Amino acid sequence: MSMDKEKVKELLNTKPPIENEEAVRLNNPNVDKAIVASLVGASCELHQDKSERDACWELLRPLDKDTKAPEDVLAEFYIKEFDKGGLERMHLVADRTNYIQWKALQKAKQKLIEMGKLNPDGTPKT
Repeated sequence: MSMDKEKVKELLNTKPPIENEEAVRLNNPNVDKAIVASLVGASCELHQDKSERDACWELLRPLDKDTKAPEDVLAEFYIKEFDKGGLERMHLVADRTNYIQWKALQKAKQKLIEMGKLNPDGTPKT
């Protein structure tokens, strides 16, 4: 069953859930590569089966050779997750990644408050 053209257009034009639009404009390929390599590489190491682990690492080869953009490599990773458990699995992996990043950011802010580098409400000290 294929999606109708309007649904596909809506899906592709959805705004990313970001706090600061500047994040989209940073456009640093090396940072993007590092983010994707760390996410996919760490996931690869979780495979118990050597052939699965090796196949997973192959996803990163185009990133290393600059033959695919980081988001294309990550898309391939999500497709593999889809193959393991459908759309729900793919979204669970993405949501869990976002949750861990959010949780780490909250902890960092709390530590910065404790260190006196941020105000108790989380705003920068002036």
